[in-house]
Amino acid sequence: KYIQVVQGLGEEYKLPVLDIQAVFDKAVLKSPALSWAEDQIHPGPDGHKLIAQHVFDFLLKNLSS
Repeated sequence: KYIQVVQGLGEEYKLPVLDIQAVFDKAVLKSPALSWAEDQIHPGPDGHKLIAQHVFDFLLKNLSS
């Protein structure tokens, strides 16, 4: 429900939204959830790297002229 609200706000204000949960949902298809976040909540080094790469790519796509 949370991401649906955020995506709705993004549409309303014409702002792009990056769904980090979707990024992790895809990542766990390749490697177990524990490899991204040992307690399955707080990202470890690999989880932070995954977030950073997707944020970087998202910013390049949405902020470049």
